[in-house]
Amino acid sequence: MKLQTHPDCADRPLITRRSEGWNGKVYDRGHLVAAQLGGSNSIADRGNFVMIPKRTNNPGMTNFENKVRSATDSGESVEYRVRAIYTNGTSPVPSLIIMEAKGDGSLNLPTLQLPVV
Repeated sequence: MKLQTHPDCADRPLITRRSEGWNGKVYDRGHLVAAQLGGSNSIADRGNFVMIPKRTNNPGMTNFENKVRSATDSGESVEYRVRAIYTNGTSPVPSLIIMEAKGDGSLNLPTLQLPVV
């Protein structure tokens, strides 16, 4: 699986426990590419982390990621793409997360669009 981060994400401020709005109760530091799929688990990797509500992260993104992981564990090659769409100026919270995955076997998930509210 080839991993790339979108430049919009890499330019966002580093999300730490002191980030405005992040308190660990409502928001998560969500992976765009989950660690279970080979994404960076280092908080210093601005391009792979976004501040999102917990319910967007889990079950929203997690269910999708688990299906991709199951397919790759079965030997399927998967084209996987996740985008964070920012429409609110310099806000660290994206407006929308778009997830896409298509495998060379049975995996063909519909595009998942998760509004971040």
